[in-house]
Amino acid sequence: MANIQITQLPAAGTITGTEAVPIVQNGVTVQTTTGAIAASPAQTQTFLTVNQEPTLANSRYVGVGSGLTISDGGAQGLFQIGTTGALSSLINAGNGIMAKTGSTTLTPRTLQTSGQGVTITNGDGVSGDPTFALTGVAAAIAGLSGFGQLTMLGTGATIRQLVGATNEVTVSDGAGTSGNPTIAIASNPVLPGTGAMTVPKGTTAQRPIGTNGQLRYNEDDNSFEVYANGGWTAFGQGVNSFSAGGTGFTPATTSYGNIVLDGVLNAAHGGTGTLSYAIGDTLYASGATALSKLTIGTNGFVMTSNGSAPTWTNPSGLSVGTATNIAGGAANQIAYQSGAGATTFAIAPTIAGTILQWNGSAFVWTAVSGTGTVTSVDASGGTTGMTFSGGPITAAGTLTLAGTLITSNGGTGLTSYTAGDILYYSTGTALSKLSIGSNGYVLISNGSAPQYVAQSTLSVGSATTATTAANLSGGVANQIPYQTAPGVTSFVVAPAVADRYLKWDGSAFVWATAGTGSGTVTSIDVSGGLTGLTFTGGPVTSSGTITASGTLATGYGGTGQTTYTDGQLLIGNSATGSLSKATLIAGSNITITNGNGTITIDSTGGGSGSATQAQAYAWFIC
Repeated sequence: MANIQITQLPAAGTITGTEAVPIVQNGVTVQTTTGAIAASPAQTQTFLTVNQEPTLANSRYVGVGSGLTISDGGAQGLFQIGTTGALSSLINAGNGIMAKTGSTTLTPRTLQTSGQGVTITNGDGVSGDPTFALTGVAAAIAGLSGFGQLTMLGTGATIRQLVGATNEVTVSDGAGTSGNPTIAIASNPVLPGTGAMTVPKGTTAQRPIGTNGQLRYNEDDNSFEVYANGGWTAFGQGVNSFSAGGTGFTPATTSYGNIVLDGVLNAAHGGTGTLSYAIGDTLYASGATALSKLTIGTNGFVMTSNGSAPTWTNPSGLSVGTATNIAGGAANQIAYQSGAGATTFAIAPTIAGTILQWNGSAFVWTAVSGTGTVTSVDASGGTTGMTFSGGPITAAGTLTLAGTLITSNGGTGLTSYTAGDILYYSTGTALSKLSIGSNGYVLISNGSAPQYVAQSTLSVGSATTATTAANLSGGVANQIPYQTAPGVTSFVVAPAVADRYLKWDGSAFVWATAGTGSGTVTSIDVSGGLTGLTFTGGPVTSSGTITASGTLATGYGGTGQTTYTDGQLLIGNSATGSLSKATLIAGSNITITNGNGTITIDSTGGGSGSATQAQAYAWFIC
């Protein structure tokens, strides 16, 4: 049969799926139908389409919710998602605080004032938060404190209180905090001036009915008269009667004879109003004109105020903001918190040159060891976040440390601080900074993080020695407290330069110089940590080679694999969180040939026919 080109074949009608076509399967030419080819392999991939496509079983199509619209420009056109309604209004609106003025409309607004006394900064919120502030008289009134009547002073204001003249006029509640101010003549008043006082005067017939204590001038007999004991009595020409008034004294006679006073002089007239006392009694004012006795307190009690009177108080119930010493401990022991509100002491060092170390469960004093001579030195920061430069050193040189030590390797993960910052664990593998508190504030726990609080909010049982204290008295910035004797706390002098560590020299705590990275290294060993790598040949004390082996784990930039076969690929495995090896698997009518560094994918089949026809079938299948 002569070769026939595809273009020479008659045009096909509508494909029904029953048309027979030849294919090559496993090297043999066989027949099938167009429908079987279209259905194999089954569609498992997902597709995102513009519209719903029923012929793509695993397809999803694009849709939008309220505030958005879709514009489809057609084939080769722009598919665009736009805004509408309130969202579009928000985008097109100007600057300012937004107010919804319609179902689809947002309008910018600006906070404004009306009248005097208030100003607004940044009312539209564009440059920052709108800020309200009082001005003029309103600001002056807001800044006032205390109690009393408000007095205008031009554009300002102040607080005044009604005050009576001493021994002349009394004023009750002059500030008006409990009621209306009440003005009255003082008890036993002293009248000011150098002239005279005029009392009521009139004739005898004009006398009132009379009340004991009334005074008047009688114009008929030109004498002063007083109403006493139920009648008017003239005086001024000798003693007619006598009274000690409100002094507390009483006369033996009220009208004649020797005047002998008896009774107790009250506090209002300079006395005490008290005749007898017990040993240790203390007098105190219990009222404006009254004194009371306070019985002596229990041995060791101190006198305090309850706000209205003195009282004797057990000192254990008092609180102070600062303690002088920490109770307990011994010489050269260092205080630390063993729990919330509980202070204990690290055992005192006994060997010179030891340093304070946390072993995972307790503080211990540890000596630094290591001997020998190393002829070549290099260093790596591993996964710590630190880097080294200047290595390897084979004779002399300097290894320079850089970078930031991460939290999981004993560092902070932080590079900058503000004076007074304190580090604390926050979450995961992260440390956070707590800014220094206000002057005099102390550090406490809020249950999840440290915080600074005022000393006045804390209390201890004793002002001199306490089990738990808000602060220690004495010391200066950056000094560390330690016990010089049981119950006696002193301070380690703060270091003058950076990069110092606290060391016990055998008799005292001293600040020692930390290693700088230079000098003579006497012993070197290397650990692979969690990387999956191991090192042999160490420690090197004079010369030698440290050899790396093992497999670098996926989490440290490796593959975790050591061997491969032809055609294997690395693929992510979410179940293990690492990489796995996988080989492509051939499906129907597909062959996969794995070679040395190559993968060949081909279709299967064979048979007779022209090359042109075979190419046509191949294109159809694809």
